[in-house]
Amino acid sequence: MKTFGLMLCSVDLLIACVRHFCERVHDSLCSKASAGTSGTT
Repeated sequence: MKTFGLMLCSVDLLIACVRHFCERVHDSLCSKASAGTSGTT
């Protein structure tokens, strides 16, 4: 059961990392979109 808890912890960590990464990507995309609304995709 110890390995299961460890796995759960690592999964939690992974989810947190992915969420943080997605937020940063989303932010950069949004700032790029608002900066280049002249139609340059």
